[in-house]
Amino acid sequence: MKTSTKKEKSIEKGENQQPITQWKKRVACFRFIYSVLVMNLKNKDSILKFNEELAWLGDKQMAKVIAYFIKNKNAIKLKIQPFLKENWDIDRLNKVDLAILMESFCEYQVLPIDKKIVIDQAVVTSKRYSEDKSYKFINFVLDKILVK
Repeated sequence: MKTSTKKEKSIEKGENQQPITQWKKRVACFRFIYSVLVMNLKNKDSILKFNEELAWLGDKQMAKVIAYFIKNKNAIKLKIQPFLKENWDIDRLNKVDLAILMESFCEYQVLPIDKKIVIDQAVVTSKRYSEDKSYKFINFVLDKILVK
């Protein structure tokens, strides 16, 4: 039987690994919210999915963000709706953009974080994951709805 080295044991325990950045945590939450929106999950199923997919974060703050999202999903949509084009329903909105907006809104409501930082991170996420000009829309809507 082969014995493990100290290095192998530390890797198994998760030691010596680089910490997860705040941006990576935001992206993980955004992806979770996106998957809930695409699959149209109900609250109970969303909680189960969170426990399966995001438990690895081990981050109480992001867990609060997701809990806020699950509890207030429909109310958040109502806050975004007035900033859509006339005769546009929230369900027609690009799901990536909607997930970015919702994650950012939830984070701002739950965490002690500056509005400018939330918008900046949402714009960066949008530029990476959404359509070319979506970041302008994201910036506009967040500037209007991020109010404590």
